Amino acid sequence: MALRLQNVLFRFALVAFLLFSVRAIAQENASASLRDFDFVIDIVETDYAGFPTKTEGEKRDAYERAKKSARAAIAADPDTAVIEIRNLLGWFEDGHLGLSGPPSGFPSAVADRASLEPGMSRTATEEDARRAYRKDPASIAGIWSTPNRSYELAIVPSELVAGTFDAVVLSSQSSNWAPGDIKARLDNDREAIWWMGDRTERKVDVVITDTAIRFVEIDITLIRDYPDVAIDRDRIVPADSFFLRQLSPETLWLRLPDFASEHRVLIETLLLENDELIRSTPNLIVDLRNNRGGGDSSYDRLMSYLYTRPIYSVGVEFRNTARNRDGIKRQLETLDLPPSSVEFANDLLRRMRASSEDWVASDTGGVSIETYPEVMPLPRRVGILAAGAGSSGDQFAIDSRFSRKVTLFGGPTAGVIDYSNVVEAPLPSNANYLLRWPTSRSQRLPEEPLDNVGVQPDVPFGPEVIDPVGRTKELLESAVLPTSFGG
Repeated sequence: MALRLQNVLFRFALVAFLLFSVRAIAQENASASLRDFDFVIDIVETDYAGFPTKTEGEKRDAYERAKKSARAAIAADPDTAVIEIRNLLGWFEDGHLGLSGPPSGFPSAVADRASLEPGMSRTATEEDARRAYRKDPASIAGIWSTPNRSYELAIVPSELVAGTFDAVVLSSQSSNWAPGDIKARLDNDREAIWWMGDRTERKVDVVITDTAIRFVEIDITLIRDYPDVAIDRDRIVPADSFFLRQLSPETLWLRLPDFASEHRVLIETLLLENDELIRSTPNLIVDLRNNRGGGDSSYDRLMSYLYTRPIYSVGVEFRNTARNRDGIKRQLETLDLPPSSVEFANDLLRRMRASSEDWVASDTGGVSIETYPEVMPLPRRVGILAAGAGSSGDQFAIDSRFSRKVTLFGGPTAGVIDYSNVVEAPLPSNANYLLRWPTSRSQRLPEEPLDNVGVQPDVPFGPEVIDPVGRTKELLESAVLPTSFGG
């Protein structure tokens, strides 16, 4: 009897210990998550350059409510901390303010193969797609893929809906989609259904050419693989590589996916190695589509080919806090910056340390003027594709508009420029996540905001222009074009 009682007491003690351990771990996780949240809030309110403007007046109450709600959600479930922090940062609608790191933990919708609705899968092979094309060469039948080949699709006549075509997965890099799944259903005209990653249905307009199909609202493009088409895929969807290619004796195509400081020398070397070719060719296309920004100094040499008259730049003012000064100092120590940028940053830091003001201007005159030693005869015309270019990509578009050579084509820039000069710091409890925040605000504000608006093109392209590089080439070579200032 005594032994049995001892066993019961031991099991009770073990259960109690395990419950205590679980509670202790949960409390520790909650404490760490709330510590991370409070760290983010402190930086946003103390150091983020956009905070004073974006929380003016009644907006402050809305911010306080959002902050209170996020903190309560994290206290209730610490595993939601990253999601809640990202949502709160998103409240500011500033592309420079954010939390970088691993995904935030939303579950993926992996389909159960056996639960697919009838008509959502079928057998289709590459040979089926080739046979369908040979039977009807005027149709969209054939083999198609996304630019990075994340999906390869056989487009064949639908077995379920007469007069339409099924885009059937041949290969997929997504765990949610397998060969035989129907990814889209199209007619031969302008409408389609695209099934998203979570199997939700999206009805979208499509633009169809011999070489590509664009699903407009979701910005997805397929390129034809069979029959093979003689077109550079990078012309349709921008590449992640830096290059200069000759499109014709009259036109060069320069692709710059970013202006990162670590790529400044790469960009300058690319231009230097092709200097004679650039100086002897009438037209230059500068392809900045979805350029991710970086440092303005990375495009200094490129601007020398565009230059025709002085470039006026409205200055910025820095929020003068210890953390912002430390962030700028770390960048000076780690980034590959040209001597002029190092000199500028050191001067700025000296003035920030000496000032008791909350804000310190980058330029005491408010406006800076930049000139270059010569106006190059060639290139004579420069077309810039800047749709989606942000940060320094925005700034390049702003600066380039002072040139009489330049015409902006395509769509607007991303509009991530009003608050800039980003620094970062890891979360206290998880260094895999970096909080990034802008330390400066443009002195254009509040009269001339560009965030979430962008620099508008002189010649806009609609969704029907699937090859913006080719269209820009045609316009440069055949027409008298408007420049940004009509000069």
